[in-house]
Amino acid sequence: MQLIVLSGVVAIPIPLILFGFDTGFQRVWLLSNWLFQYFLSYVISILILSGRFIVERAMGYPNMPGSDAQAEDGSAEQGFLARLPIEYHGARLYAVSAEDHYLRVHTDRGSALILMRLTDAMRELAAADGLQTHRSWWVARAGISKTKGAGSRTSLVLKSGLDVPVARARAKRVREGLL
Repeated sequence: MQLIVLSGVVAIPIPLILFGFDTGFQRVWLLSNWLFQYFLSYVISILILSGRFIVERAMGYPNMPGSDAQAEDGSAEQGFLARLPIEYHGARLYAVSAEDHYLRVHTDRGSALILMRLTDAMRELAAADGLQTHRSWWVARAGISKTKGAGSRTSLVLKSGLDVPVARARAKRVREGLL
């Protein structure tokens, strides 16, 4: 239904522009000619938007209803990764770290920056299996390769090889959360 309505709206200005250029914006337009041009524009719009829908669905775009990435687990992680460029959609989330006003999102496909606060990201990832290790880090359990150090010098190593700091105040909770 949305495809039909959107195509109808997109097709409105195209005949007007075509007639404007064709007549030099001076002649009187016949309604029958405009309706014919509108119909052609409408059909072309439906074809283009349908093609886009098919390509996005085939690529596993996470926010598409019925897409594989959403049906896979419908997880908070996949919803969060939908904010990233399309090459990160469907990736495995390892960690999120704060950098000034941005977040660096670490995945198995690399990392990317997004404009978002860490508190908002953690609220969005509340249903995900992960924990906050530091005031500027959130880590997914699935992204942890091993722990390093002990006591106040604890850190986590992600599957990508990146070291993640663990705050002294959170070290006990992180160790308990990992076991």
